Amino acid sequence: DCKVLTVGDGLVSGVGTNDGGGFRKHLFQRAVTANKKMTFVGDQMSGPAMFAGRTFPRGHEGRPDAKIASAASTAMAAITKHSPHIVLLEIGGEDLWTNDNVAAAPQRLFTLLDALITAAPKALVVVV
Repeated sequence: DCKVLTVGDGLVSGVGTNDGGGFRKHLFQRAVTANKKMTFVGDQMSGPAMFAGRTFPRGHEGRPDAKIASAASTAMAAITKHSPHIVLLEIGGEDLWTNDNVAAAPQRLFTLLDALITAAPKALVVVV
């Protein structure tokens, strides 16, 4: 199985969707359609029990209102615990929305990316 770690804010956790699956459902559907084995890893759980005729992997590291700084420690712990093949990072919107030192937000994101790449050098790290 390809282990995918999704890290970020409420969009990762499925806030605003009726079943909490959010964009993870669409990724899972594409994997099922392509006959690929993929699972989402993380200590947070949300989403439907079943989707696309299969058990939906409900793990993620999304937290509503998460900012870059808080996602950094979450991501690093999850990488150590789950050894993902792919890290999908959806973060930064809350920093901008709450006007949290917006000028420094790009540097915080670059610092986080460097840390993720160092911690998981074989993983594909994608900012979504």
